[in-house]
Amino acid sequence: MSAGRPTVVCVDDERLVLTTVRDQLRTALGPSFAVEEASSGAEALELVDDLIAEGTAIPCVVSDQLMPGMTGDLFLAAVRERSPDTRTVLLTGQADAKAVGNAVNAAQLFRFLTKPWVTQDLAMTVREACKSHEQALALVRHQAELERMNVELQGFNANLEALVASRTVELTKAHAESERLLLNILPPVIATRLKSGERLIADRFDNAAVLFADVVGFTPRSASLAPEQVIRVLDEVFSAFDAKLAALGVEKVKTIGDAYMAVAGVPAAHANAADAVTRFALGARDVARTIRWPDGEPVTLRFGIHIGPVVAGVLGEKKTIYDLWGDTVNKASRMESYGEPGRVHVSAEVANSLGPAFSLIERGVRDIKGFGSIATFWVDGVND
Repeated sequence: MSAGRPTVVCVDDERLVLTTVRDQLRTALGPSFAVEEASSGAEALELVDDLIAEGTAIPCVVSDQLMPGMTGDLFLAAVRERSPDTRTVLLTGQADAKAVGNAVNAAQLFRFLTKPWVTQDLAMTVREACKSHEQALALVRHQAELERMNVELQGFNANLEALVASRTVELTKAHAESERLLLNILPPVIATRLKSGERLIADRFDNAAVLFADVVGFTPRSASLAPEQVIRVLDEVFSAFDAKLAALGVEKVKTIGDAYMAVAGVPAAHANAADAVTRFALGARDVARTIRWPDGEPVTLRFGIHIGPVVAGVLGEKKTIYDLWGDTVNKASRMESYGEPGRVHVSAEVANSLGPAFSLIERGVRDIKGFGSIATFWVDGVND
């Protein structure tokens, strides 16, 4: 016998049948299992008793029904008494319904196969029986482990409520901070979509008004100032801009160095996107004039706006950003870079969208890199 390895026992009083079953099972199960044989129920029970005494697992027993001295159903019932987890298979062509019923009831029969059998059916049945046996043992081990863990957990029960309450407070604070940070970098509706499990966020918007604002003379000033002075000025400017967003339905996209990007009409449609962004630009221009560089000079910005279709979406999993793409974004950037200090420079599309509420000055046709010769306008103020 092969002690140690899980052992499948096959029983049949016909030597040719027994040898065939044994060889087929050894081929099907491979070296992980041993396959032992017996020619009668009595001989097989001795084998089973020896295996149990050794501590060897018996995942499956395959038995014929009509054998001298002990029928297969009685033999399998005896196996069940000795080893309740062993799966029993009746392989016979001569079993009556009563015998099969007895095997089902007394031996908890796993499967019944008729002779002559199909090799694949026998192999699959015994493999499934072995798998079922292992799963049952794993469940027993798991339950034993759970009981052990339960005993340990009872030892911590006295302090558990206090620990849970303390941890709950910490988690609540951490969640609130996480929410605050998420909403600082993403629009609320996008943050909600991410939290709900949506991973690929990509949308098209047909009427988005995009704004770029850039601090005039930032590079030479930053070279001559201490880092904290530069950051203090930028923080004051951009924080003032941020404060004006919500009332107008404008969404901050990002800052890039000393540039500020915002949009209306993304991530939700806006009935008056051009109006909202232009009002934001005029207000931001006026606020910037009240902020001073360390030498007392007011901060001056250029503003550029264009309106049109964009694609918007979320990039990255760790340093997540919500960004915009398309010619509309590029043209808005060009409006800013071809603008003048302290002025709001807009495309003809924006000018046509604004209407009489704004005071517009036609700048004329300009040669804009990447867009050719186009008409642009200054927004001088609000008439209402």
